Amino acid sequence: MINIGVVFGGPSEEHEVSLASAKAVMKAIDSLPGYKAERIGMCKEGNWVVGEGTLRFLISKADPDMLFIEAEEDVEDRPTFEVPPHAFFDKCDYIMPMTHGAIGEDGKLQGFFETLNIPVIGCGTLASAVCFDKNYLKTLLEGNGFKVAPGGVINIETTTVTEDVYKEFVETTGGEKFAIKPNDNGSGIGVSIARNYEEFKKGVEKAAQFTSAVLVEKFIPHKEIVVGVIGNGNDIEISHLGESNAEVDDVYEYEAKYNENTFCQCPADISPMMKKKIKEQTAEIYKLVGCKDWARIDFFIENETNDLYMNEINTIPGFSPHSVFPKIFESKGVSYKDLVRKIIESAIKFEDDAKRAAA
Repeated sequence: MINIGVVFGGPSEEHEVSLASAKAVMKAIDSLPGYKAERIGMCKEGNWVVGEGTLRFLISKADPDMLFIEAEEDVEDRPTFEVPPHAFFDKCDYIMPMTHGAIGEDGKLQGFFETLNIPVIGCGTLASAVCFDKNYLKTLLEGNGFKVAPGGVINIETTTVTEDVYKEFVETTGGEKFAIKPNDNGSGIGVSIARNYEEFKKGVEKAAQFTSAVLVEKFIPHKEIVVGVIGNGNDIEISHLGESNAEVDDVYEYEAKYNENTFCQCPADISPMMKKKIKEQTAEIYKLVGCKDWARIDFFIENETNDLYMNEINTIPGFSPHSVFPKIFESKGVSYKDLVRKIIESAIKFEDDAKRAAA
């Protein structure tokens, strides 16, 4: 029996999304012959909760307005641990983080388990940290020849958002309309569109509720394309391409993404040549950044020029049955259960190959 420690919850704004992802993933793991899911939860306060009943406990404490799975009855209080319960971790052969957002998707959790010599299913410390910092990722990709939206970061602790700051972004990016978002967050949280200085200032203030680093990008009228990848090295599988249903001036925020997800249609309505280009860039970017086992890469196709821009990489995208990642593989004929199995088997093969290479 291979024990997979599924970690969920955490202190980020995406705590409730994590519970939905973990619930479905653990059910799939427990249905696979030879595998067992071990429950490892993190409370919003940072305490650890482990063992049977952990998911029920965290669901009972979750914000119902942010939770798109049913609460569970007959919840018993679970012990929490001020320090991680190492004895419980020792029974896990692998760790599979289902923690979205900070202290879960940014490399910190991955590094913690790597120091315990427990293999992590999914991106490791470096790739997670690089992808979580949106501006750093854009700088890396632009330096390697990929197109990204012009922009930059405002440090809220050192910068007052004046009209001169707005004008500087207008001058350096060549645009007057901007997408504003936390530099290190996801799920559409804190995102807005600004068409003038007043909206710009409000957008920065909104994003600053969740971070001290606010990313400002020139707004590019576009189609948004989402692509899933599983596997490692040259042995990767790419999903069908999904296309966002959002209007060009809209931002899909948290509720639209997770409440019976209507975020995208699949397959995307684009030319065969563009599909080929996106899949080629997806494979190149996945390897360049060092992604492992699974990830989702999002692109923009500019309306007027048909130019392709890389938008962002999600190293732990939403994984509930309604989430984009399983949906775009499902359209290719890969069931949810088989998708989980493929990711785990890919991770095990990666570790086995690494051990043989080191021997």
